[in-house]
Amino acid sequence: MFLTSTPTTIRDSPMTTPSDSFYTLSEAAEIMKLSTRTVRRMIISRKLSAHRIGLQYRISGEDLELFLRRRHLPADRLLLSRDV
Repeated sequence: MFLTSTPTTIRDSPMTTPSDSFYTLSEAAEIMKLSTRTVRRMIISRKLSAHRIGLQYRISGEDLELFLRRRHLPADRLLLSRDV
């Protein structure tokens, strides 16, 4: 699993299950080693799915993992500078 940070969870709600977890922009940025500004840009450009709650964004653990899986390149497909 890609996610290592402890996410913000919604508690005491009958609609949620233990696997329902949401990350703040800062938490998602930390996981991906990016700035919060970059994560916000990815959300606005619709590269990363997020839920907007008031003026804040929350990224589900499932959406974050899907995003990371879609952008994963196997080692044999990476362009190394010496191969170019």
